[in-house]
Amino acid sequence: MQITFTPASNSLTTQAIVLGDDTAGAIVNNYLPRQSRSIQQNNPTRAKNPIFYPRYLRFMEVSWTVERTHASYADAVQFVLQHADAVPDSGTLQVVHAGTTLTLQNCVTQSVQCARHTGVATWFQYTVKGSYFTNP
Repeated sequence: MQITFTPASNSLTTQAIVLGDDTAGAIVNNYLPRQSRSIQQNNPTRAKNPIFYPRYLRFMEVSWTVERTHASYADAVQFVLQHADAVPDSGTLQVVHAGTTLTLQNCVTQSVQCARHTGVATWFQYTVKGSYFTNP
């Protein structure tokens, strides 16, 4: 699996960043998409149960963890200190797996967290939120 984030034109970060690539040693784990949808609840007079209507607004939240092994302990510490600022605030997320490419356009970074740091190994957890995936 390869996950690439291309920043929007108004983002502080200007370069695309690969946030996970199994073939390059940045192992993607716990890839968890979650979709929520807006609904409207109507409570008719004297009705026993409410009626629900779809509002057709979808929100996709994707989180994953990436395990990386660095060349030295100093490189790992440097990565932990600087990596969060290198991740774009908004842009386009592209996920490639088994020949299928999915794109989440106009998404925002909700969180970047160093989940674990042991010696030369780091684990970063990412959460990105957008509307829906497209298959270009």
